[in-house]
Amino acid sequence: WPHHRYLDDCVKSGLKAEGFAFVLDCHSFPSQSLPYEDTQNEQRPEFCLGTDEYHTPANLVEVVKKYFADKGYSVAINTPFSGALVPNGYFRKDKSVTALMIEVNRKLYMDEVTGRKDLVGFKRTKEVIGKAIELIQTYKF
Repeated sequence: WPHHRYLDDCVKSGLKAEGFAFVLDCHSFPSQSLPYEDTQNEQRPEFCLGTDEYHTPANLVEVVKKYFADKGYSVAINTPFSGALVPNGYFRKDKSVTALMIEVNRKLYMDEVTGRKDLVGFKRTKEVIGKAIELIQTYKF
């Protein structure tokens, strides 16, 4: 709950200061499907972009998808995971709150068996995500 209260406060602050708020929700996912997932044994993308039809502009999704694809990564929209985090008080109520989820396949930056960081892969993944965030910051909300 403290995290969600803080997120709600940040969104309120952004709306007050800028007239809009953008929530970028980032996670990682395993390269192999987890037992509870509906789809098993499918080829998983290197990046998954999670969207919400109300809060995620389609053109923003295309810009970010193209960025990752141009870097040579496979990208899927809302698969294997979907959605974008929006505080409950704004969810499907306020279009000035936008959101996008970026999920990163763990195979890009770690050995999933040992949990050890792949130093080269981690550095490359960190750089590409950093540049994606810079690109998103230039987006006109």
